[in-house]
Amino acid sequence: MSGAWTICGIWAGVFFALVGITIGVVSALLVTHVPKIGEWVDRRSDWWLP
Repeated sequence: MSGAWTICGIWAGVFFALVGITIGVVSALLVTHVPKIGEWVDRRSDWWLP
């Protein structure tokens, strides 16, 4: 039984590591592209904002 728990712990660690890396990469991309996204929204907001 303890072996199964060890495997579960390893998989949980790998999963959380991948999630953390993914969040870090996505947030880094967002931070570097936020001005461009803001400009894009400003350009598009003419027709969807009252």
